[in-house]
Amino acid sequence: MNEILITGANGCVGSALVNSLMRAGYKITALALDSFGVNHIDNIKGIKIVYGDICDVKKMEEILSLNRFHAIIHLAAIVHEHDASENDFERVNCKATIMLFDLAKKYEVQQFIFVSTVAVYGEETARALDEESPCNPQTPYAVSKLKA
Repeated sequence: MNEILITGANGCVGSALVNSLMRAGYKITALALDSFGVNHIDNIKGIKIVYGDICDVKKMEEILSLNRFHAIIHLAAIVHEHDASENDFERVNCKATIMLFDLAKKYEVQQFIFVSTVAVYGEETARALDEESPCNPQTPYAVSKLKA
């Protein structure tokens, strides 16, 4: 059975994804920063929940070295933190993503799925967007996701 690590699993998107993948028969390890929001997933039979900060290289290395993940779905990010600095967005959304990707390569994870944001294209647009659309991030969040 394919085992998947989902970062940010206790968030809105993460908890919905965990539920869907568990119903589909995947073995899920959910990474959460803390217990906030974990009540959305902790009652799911068979789920493994681990706690840690994606910025903590040693913790992430420990998690990847003790498991054999087929895939990582990386959702964890600072999103709507009004008191977060540009440096906080850069550290969590960009640098931690790059570090996690490098660890995924080191531990031979076959798939790394990085969930970004449509905000990299700008705050408002009246046209349809695709991979060829020009990027125009306007917030520290969008800039950090684009850099990652």
